[in-house]
Amino acid sequence: MAFPAIIEFKRLANSKKAFLRKKYPLEQAEVLIQKAIGDKQAEIKSLYELKKASLFDTRARKELTDEIYHILVDQGIDIDGFTTIRNAAEALYAEMYGYSILQPYMDDDCYNEIYFNAYHDIWGIIGLERQPLPLAFRDENHALKMLQRLTESSRDGKAAHDNRINSTILPGRVRLRWALPPVSDYVSVNIRKHTEEDMKSITGIKYLKDEVLDRKVFSLLVAMALIGVTYGILGPGGVGKTALLRVILKEVHERLHPRFLISENGAELHLREYLEIVGSERVDVTSLQKWSGEKETLHHIFANFMQAKGEFIIQPEVLMPEEVDNILMTSRRGHIMGPFTFHSYPNKFVDALTDLYLQKFKSDRESTKRTISQDVLASCHYDITYSNNGKQRKIIGIYEHVNDKVKPIFQFNMKEGKYDAYNIENEELVQKLSNLAYLAPDLYEEVRYLL
Repeated sequence: MAFPAIIEFKRLANSKKAFLRKKYPLEQAEVLIQKAIGDKQAEIKSLYELKKASLFDTRARKELTDEIYHILVDQGIDIDGFTTIRNAAEALYAEMYGYSILQPYMDDDCYNEIYFNAYHDIWGIIGLERQPLPLAFRDENHALKMLQRLTESSRDGKAAHDNRINSTILPGRVRLRWALPPVSDYVSVNIRKHTEEDMKSITGIKYLKDEVLDRKVFSLLVAMALIGVTYGILGPGGVGKTALLRVILKEVHERLHPRFLISENGAELHLREYLEIVGSERVDVTSLQKWSGEKETLHHIFANFMQAKGEFIIQPEVLMPEEVDNILMTSRRGHIMGPFTFHSYPNKFVDALTDLYLQKFKSDRESTKRTISQDVLASCHYDITYSNNGKQRKIIGIYEHVNDKVKPIFQFNMKEGKYDAYNIENEELVQKLSNLAYLAPDLYEEVRYLL
């Protein structure tokens, strides 16, 4: 059996350019390989199909990597930073067809999620643990190039200036989400690998108790959901916003036992599975996809199923203009819309929702912003904090939106390690929370000092 290094030496020895090799930066070598593969397109009839399949088909990936390897050898191309041509070929494959510098972590089954909110700040998630990854894209354009290549054939459209925030499912049940400036400060990407164990490992209860919540803070989040206050759970990708949403909805379920209607992208929430795992009874969860078809919206539901009026409607995550419209329409029709997750920060929240809505719907910006401010009364900022106790998931604050201003209700005081509380000024929010005296007296007693 020949060792790989010996095989590589023999091929180099047989190459016409074995002793005329030249080193190139990876980026420049990629251009040369692309041209060489383009020149061979006619003789490699299946190459295009191999490209399409290569992301998850190991055979196709190996054949493409081999083709790149042969070109490197035959054309005398060496690449800076790689000790073997095989390693260089694998890196070029990742740049041309795969996940670029993220490829080794996508291949590692230990990582279930990889994300970055800036090209130089990349994180991986193993179970519920976030870990900084020791790598960075060359620059913003390098990160954008990978994202646009991965989304080039997406049914949800290519990531671009007219498709700044969206999500899609790649082959192999990999979910890809992205946000582009000015929606986010930098190119922001979240890649989640789906496995059958996802819901069993993420019940959300343990780490929420250990790391995230002061009881009074959690009581306010549940109280607002119970009385139909629509608010956003905000923060960077991968921090656990959806897990927090599940735990809030579990409390809503235990108190009201409503019929949950989950809007179109509800597959990510897995609410029924979660409630069953934690032992809840009388679970009634319906995905609207089952009623109206994948491409239809809440408009069709409200028009054709009037018996749905008054149910607890969940828009698990807002990524698209139609989902902002779902929030506005739900409020206009008197339904209860639960909290939702969104990729933003409190001081940019209403503006980001407005800009997203206006990407599709024609409307005056100021009037749209005013309408959103009336319907979305609060936000919860969720992120990772660092202290002497190490890094923890933490609710940084809960905020009300009053007269185009963001005002804290709870704000985590890093110096003292506790939450500072402030009286609520928004009259509508005060009135709604006052109704808890009849709906949930025990919860009312926990939040009344804020009113």
